[in-house]
Amino acid sequence: MQIRASILASLLTVSSVLSGTGSPTPVPAAAAVTTCTSLHDLGASDIDTTREITTPVTIPGPQITFPDGATQGPSTWYVIHLHVAVTVQMAGTDSGADIGAATDAQDSAQVVFTPGASGGIDWGATSIAEASQTGHVGSGPVEVRVANYLRTAGVKVGSNPISFKGEAFGGAKIERIHIYDDTCIERIGKSPDQVHLTVPAAISGHTGSSLSIPVILHNDGTGAVKGVTLSVTSVDPGLTLAVGNTLTVAQLDKDWPTKIQLVAHTAGTHTVHIAVSTATRPGLGATDLVVTVTKKPSYALAYGAAGVALVLFVLGFMIYRVPAVRRRR
Repeated sequence: MQIRASILASLLTVSSVLSGTGSPTPVPAAAAVTTCTSLHDLGASDIDTTREITTPVTIPGPQITFPDGATQGPSTWYVIHLHVAVTVQMAGTDSGADIGAATDAQDSAQVVFTPGASGGIDWGATSIAEASQTGHVGSGPVEVRVANYLRTAGVKVGSNPISFKGEAFGGAKIERIHIYDDTCIERIGKSPDQVHLTVPAAISGHTGSSLSIPVILHNDGTGAVKGVTLSVTSVDPGLTLAVGNTLTVAQLDKDWPTKIQLVAHTAGTHTVHIAVSTATRPGLGATDLVVTVTKKPSYALAYGAAGVALVLFVLGFMIYRVPAVRRRR
């Protein structure tokens, strides 16, 4: 099982649109439903599979019917909330297991289990609907709740089968998979975090100068993006940050203009790395800025120069400096 994030906008964007499933009861058609259509609502009870699993298995669930016009985005989105307990027997450091949910055979929410460093089981779940989760259980079943957007191909008008998948590898054995009947599919109005960054096409300055680089972070999705951070790193000491290396905004509603402050020390071509993260996507994306730094010119005026020469010098100074000033805006 693989869950992939896809880049959606110019420099940075996130969206890993996954799949959906269910039974002949339609998901509520309101624009922003805050409750889930659960397995229980679809007429199913807890789904329990107690047997040794060493190869990939698919566990069928109920059917769900999406209404006319249902799609994954751009204004309406579907999220699955998986509630599962798993008992796994590990067989060494290279063993492990994963459990997932799917709609119309399109994987969405997933939990991965690996051996703990000092025994027990570590687990982790990566999602674009919520912050990544990790945990550890010393013994017994591992109970997890995880949410994720359904895949685009898993949301289609009409009946969609919900299913659950289990896989063990490296000699591990899954002894039990228990899917709780409060596992549900929710219809919401917020898209996955979709962000792109606008930066100048060309950046230049001279040694000893301070550079103020304007950047704009754009929210291209629907709904606010929480906990946005720009992490800025200068790759070499010839160009350093004038202030701290992180810029943050608690909530990005639309556009966030800000500036990166740099100090140029040595001539040459320098690289500045910018990484963008959000509360739910710690590694949303990154880009590099190339900054060209030239040597600061020195001006000397010899005694005995004529007044005309002085005027020409001043004019030449202005002609030389104006483009540099323009480049820094």
